[in-house]
Amino acid sequence: MVGFVTLPLFALFLRTFSGPGESWSHLLDTVLKGYALNSFLLVLGTSFFTLLFGVSSAWAVSRYHFPAKKVFEWLLIVPLSIPSYITAYAYSGLFDYGGSFSSLANILGLGFQKLDILNLPGLIFILSISLYPYIYVASRAAFLYQSSRLIEASNILGAGGTKTLFQVVLPMARPAIFGGLLLVIMEVLNDYGAAKYYGVNTLTTGIFRAWFALEEPNTAVFLSIILLLMVLTFVLLERWQRANRSFQMATKSDIRLQSIHPSKSKKGILFIVAFVPVLLGFFLPVFQLLKWLGITWGKTASANYVTIACQSIGIALLSAILTVLVALMVIYFPKWNRLVVLKGSTRLATLGYAIPGAVLAIGVMLPTLQID
Repeated sequence: MVGFVTLPLFALFLRTFSGPGESWSHLLDTVLKGYALNSFLLVLGTSFFTLLFGVSSAWAVSRYHFPAKKVFEWLLIVPLSIPSYITAYAYSGLFDYGGSFSSLANILGLGFQKLDILNLPGLIFILSISLYPYIYVASRAAFLYQSSRLIEASNILGAGGTKTLFQVVLPMARPAIFGGLLLVIMEVLNDYGAAKYYGVNTLTTGIFRAWFALEEPNTAVFLSIILLLMVLTFVLLERWQRANRSFQMATKSDIRLQSIHPSKSKKGILFIVAFVPVLLGFFLPVFQLLKWLGITWGKTASANYVTIACQSIGIALLSAILTVLVALMVIYFPKWNRLVVLKGSTRLATLGYAIPGAVLAIGVMLPTLQID
């Protein structure tokens, strides 16, 4: 398991001694700053909106009773079922000439023709509504397992609901929230399809462009190292800020967080807080996809389509089974055998997701090409 993580990185490290490709100096003088800046702004913007959608919806469903709360508990996760690049295509169709929003605006007499979202702000929006479930799942689990005694103590000391949320609840849930945020950052830095379609040049698009268009693997390696350094910077920054502080969830003797019944007006606000992310991240893209399906079904329905769908499902199931097996080994092997080496290797194995997929792809392709 650890080898799968370390070998690609070791291959990248060795390849750096060969020096960059011929176009490296040109990239350094022209587009590299733009790649890095776009990647940073994309991470910054997406982090803000995913935290906004994920934490607010998680707090709503874990703390309050409101209409359809049980439905929203699982419905808030489903945007992850649509790949971000598919959501990007769907929204491009929604806002394009003759799209659904254009047709609706003409009916209402608003004179709306087209909204250009094929840019950096549009990509931030797409990735935010696609990836917020990572933070929602982690935050909700943290909120549910917090002790209600902490909130009671805060209320007794005179702190209101808002002050308790920001000074007690959120700081205690910080490790879980940042864990979800780290997954979001990895997905943002990994994204290629949506960024390429929206015309936003990032480090990831630069890696693929250097590898396939310029045919310079060494340049792709140097870009991969920069991307990896960005990831490590985010991880080390959070650990530095956390310092030596520890966090404790509720124990069996504690009273877990209990849901409360708010007023009718507040129930309406909570319903909107939970509904808006699902509307933007799932219902609207699915509506556009179903619209396209109705138009193209007669041309696309074929035996080949069924074969491709079965292959996709098979790959997904096999990957899920292997992921669960590896995760169980990572969790239980150190408990069965208390060797220090196992504990250290387990921590290293968990870094697999912290490494962008584009970097791992380059690290895997380099040695395999040599073998070939």
